[in-house]
Amino acid sequence: AGFSLGEYTALSAAGHFDFETGVQLVRERGLIMDQAVVGIAGGMAAILGLDDEIVEDVCQQTDGIVVPVNYNCPGQLVISGEKKAVENACKLAEEKGAMRTVILNVSGPFHSPLLQKGSEKLKEYLSELRFTDSQSVKVVANVTADYYPQTGVKDILVKQMHSPVQWRKSMELLIKEGYQRFIEVGPGKTLRGFMRSIDRKQKVFNVNSVDSLEKTIIDLKN
Repeated sequence: AGFSLGEYTALSAAGHFDFETGVQLVRERGLIMDQAVVGIAGGMAAILGLDDEIVEDVCQQTDGIVVPVNYNCPGQLVISGEKKAVENACKLAEEKGAMRTVILNVSGPFHSPLLQKGSEKLKEYLSELRFTDSQSVKVVANVTADYYPQTGVKDILVKQMHSPVQWRKSMELLIKEGYQRFIEVGPGKTLRGFMRSIDRKQKVFNVNSVDSLEKTIIDLKN
């Protein structure tokens, strides 16, 4: 599994496309998203300490475009959309009892309907690429919180650009399937923090350097 952009890494590791194709793809995806939000004052914010249903209701009550987009873990949901709508949703969330709201330092309203046109451009680009319908390693899709089907990977990636990341449900699926050890690859320990809120019993390792990789290998053998 991979969170947002990390899903492309997961698909490459699973054999759906090679490393070179993956690098070209994520570069193009970034350019497409950048172009899609030109002239749009968008933003994102984290809402802490409210149930998902309350945050969803807050977004529905707020004028303008603002939607829940990152279902990270219990008590943490990220919203995205028009900057003013995001700010107003944060104020309403605080009135509803949110522990805290944090405007995120991002360059656009990711995973929101404002990226719809960008996803259409991505669909055009993906149509020119060749993927392998690999089932050697299962990958959980952000959009569905379920395993990718054998075909239709491109369609799901198109939806991913303007749809919520169902991270909490994705991890709950893997836990239900019996997985007990998780490795976060990359800088920081954000996903480890999410897992601690989802299920503290799960073991999570972090790999962000050669040293941490070697340590993780040793720990996994124990």
